[in-house]
Amino acid sequence: KDDLLTQTIAPISEELFGTDELKKVANDLLNSLTPMKAIGLAANQCNLPYRMFVMRTQGRDFVCCNPELLEASHDTQIEQEGCMSFPLLFISIRRNKNIKVRYRDVLGNVHEEELMGRAAVCFQHEFDHLNGVVFTERAGKFALELAMKKREKMRRNAQP
Repeated sequence: KDDLLTQTIAPISEELFGTDELKKVANDLLNSLTPMKAIGLAANQCNLPYRMFVMRTQGRDFVCCNPELLEASHDTQIEQEGCMSFPLLFISIRRNKNIKVRYRDVLGNVHEEELMGRAAVCFQHEFDHLNGVVFTERAGKFALELAMKKREKMRRNAQP
């Protein structure tokens, strides 16, 4: 089975920008965040072959098509991350604290921004997805084992 989660996703072609198709994908992704209490979701997590993700952070929605990571600070932060592709798994991951990014919105407009803190972490997490990298690959062996044990305990405690 070809799993889009483990593949590098090709860029969105120029003719798709501004189409109802791309707008619908963006809206569907954004609408999926709230019920899951998530702050980010990549299209390939939903088995959709678009190089795009959405984020809801800093009090606003981001729709990032063909995103690029332009610069990353040497300063790092360790934050606990979760992922909709790995329910109930939370792992402390080291990420760059400040990043400079470029992406296009669904209309094709180019945006360049500097992100920090939680927004930077989320962008890096979702950007990884588009490159076939899942957050468990960024975790140390011990941290991953500990997180898996905690998840198993949560699952056992949740059973009726």
